Amino acid sequence: MSQADTALKPLHVDVAGGNLAAVMEPGTGAFTIVLMHDLGGDLDTMLPLLACLPLPEAHRIAVDLPNHGLSCDCPEGEETAIIGAWLDELAKRGWGPFVLAASGSSSAVAWQLAACDNIAGICLISPAEGTGNVEHLPRAIPLIAFVAGGSPDRMASWQRYRARARGQWLSVSTTATHEQLLAFDPDVRAQVASHLAGFAREAYMLSLQST
Repeated sequence: MSQADTALKPLHVDVAGGNLAAVMEPGTGAFTIVLMHDLGGDLDTMLPLLACLPLPEAHRIAVDLPNHGLSCDCPEGEETAIIGAWLDELAKRGWGPFVLAASGSSSAVAWQLAACDNIAGICLISPAEGTGNVEHLPRAIPLIAFVAGGSPDRMASWQRYRARARGQWLSVSTTATHEQLLAFDPDVRAQVASHLAGFAREAYMLSLQST
């Protein structure tokens, strides 16, 4: 994290199984958007996107996934459960519902978390399928994806996710490569931030209608 990230605050939440390192930019707290980095990275890779999200009404959080960055180690297969417990603790603070924005292979983690009632929407950024199969979503949930141009593998991954979605979805095709999307190059960053902000607001409003 650079010295320029002075608005960010460390977020400390204790959960069974370990602790997740995270930083946040507080909003007014209508809902919370959680940015999840690609596997093999850390939360720093999501900070350029967090910094330009026009969502003053939302808490904006970037988190180190388990076994990454400064977060806890855990056995393979338990990552999703730990993140789910972490979100439950945030919900106890009144920070729900949550919109998850997952980059690359962490799309598979966000997909599994869609079963949680406090998830209002999911954003997949150049989605990959991780190590498991893409299962059908257990419930209808708003979904948006940013798909890298010129990447047949990523397009195929998105098509498999889309085929197993329930409810509404939106695909935003870009001319950016997979690498440019995950690095959040300036032009890419602005496009993703703008679409993601509008999507997150709509997902939040839909979540109010379902309660």
